[in-house]
Amino acid sequence: MRPLMTAAIATLLIGPAYGQSGPAFDVPVGTPSKNQEEKEKLKAKDIDADYNAAMKRSRVTMPKVVSDPWQNVRTPSPSSDKK
Repeated sequence: MRPLMTAAIATLLIGPAYGQSGPAFDVPVGTPSKNQEEKEKLKAKDIDADYNAAMKRSRVTMPKVVSDPWQNVRTPSPSSDKK
């Protein structure tokens, strides 16, 4: 009975590791995927240009008015009542 239990435990421990070994069509373990290769091809200047363009778009669309979300919750100040 002990050898059967040992084999069952070993199978349960080895199964997840076997599943992480990579695809079955001759791709070695640890080979970077195409997505990672594409990320490495991007240059820092392109990333900076995209960031700056996004920041310019956000400045144009953002309102310049600063709102006070707690305005309706606060009690009026005593100095504003005595005019």
